[in-house]
Amino acid sequence: MPRHACPVCGDPNAFPIWIEDIPPPTCPNDPAWPRRSVEGICQHQLRKAEQATALRRITPDAFDANGTLIPSESGRAWRNYLTANPGIRLAL
Repeated sequence: MPRHACPVCGDPNAFPIWIEDIPPPTCPNDPAWPRRSVEGICQHQLRKAEQATALRRITPDAFDANGTLIPSESGRAWRNYLTANPGIRLAL
């Protein structure tokens, strides 16, 4: 199965089960973007980055010295994030 990156942001995991040999024409998160933008900004990737920043800010002790989420602390970190941001939509 071929692996294709998002044509907007270049995310290599945007199309995990794309089975055609022809690359996808649009972003999977925003089909209105038919090609890479001049700015190179993908709103989905931007939301994920903002979410990761907030997660580190809210529960800094759930991350190791390299900034990686400690697996045993992930539940507590996400719970604190959702408590601090009620009703927010997660970008996965």
